[in-house]
Amino acid sequence: MVLGCDFVMVYGIDDTMPERISQYRDQGYVVHFMTGIAWGEYQDYLEGGVSGVGIFMSDSGLFQQTFPDRIVTGESIEGRLRGIMRKNSGNAVDEWQERNLMEEIREDVSMMNDFVQSPAFPQFFGMALPLLKYGLPVRPVQLDNVRRFAGYLDDSRFLILSYEYIKPEVPDVNASLVSWVRKGGTLLYIGDGSDPFHKITSWWRQSGYENPAQHLFEMADMERAPKDGSYPVGRGKILVWNMLPARLCLDC
Repeated sequence: MVLGCDFVMVYGIDDTMPERISQYRDQGYVVHFMTGIAWGEYQDYLEGGVSGVGIFMSDSGLFQQTFPDRIVTGESIEGRLRGIMRKNSGNAVDEWQERNLMEEIREDVSMMNDFVQSPAFPQFFGMALPLLKYGLPVRPVQLDNVRRFAGYLDDSRFLILSYEYIKPEVPDVNASLVSWVRKGGTLLYIGDGSDPFHKITSWWRQSGYENPAQHLFEMADMERAPKDGSYPVGRGKILVWNMLPARLCLDC
């Protein structure tokens, strides 16, 4: 029996991957990718030994309770997200319901807060999924490891950071990032400073900064609140996008 299918899943990132992708695309397939350390033998992705687009995560895990008082629980959005999923179908979601929900979230601040709090974890996946969708190799990079291991970022060329869902434990995390940029790295910072956790008692508040990103920019000889754009820093550069990462999910 032959099953009709318009997509193919490509496993494994190695020297043959571009050829395999090209072969499937030439035959008219939509190519998807499977990556991740959970499948084994991907330790280099976690430890920073493979080049590609790195997205910073933290030891505390990907999920930050953005609203610790639990006033916003994420439950209403979670129910809506489950409602648009379709089982035993060629399309995983009801696209009409999906578009309507994304538009509601875009226009309603309360729903956006609910979305940020939901298990969908849009602050991280808003940055990761668009890159995967367009076939770029994406890997997690442990923010805390920049202090633990000398040269941890040396094999990285392009890194993405947002302090809207993780925070640097100490100021020298930012010092290590800026040092890496000055040596030729490119850092894309995505964030609008709206995370409530920026206001907690912390080293950046005690040092007179509204959020840790302001400290990062100042160390790079930039304004504390730079506009969107590209800023040369030594032999590298910092790209700034004043956008809440979760909002990127609304247009993926």
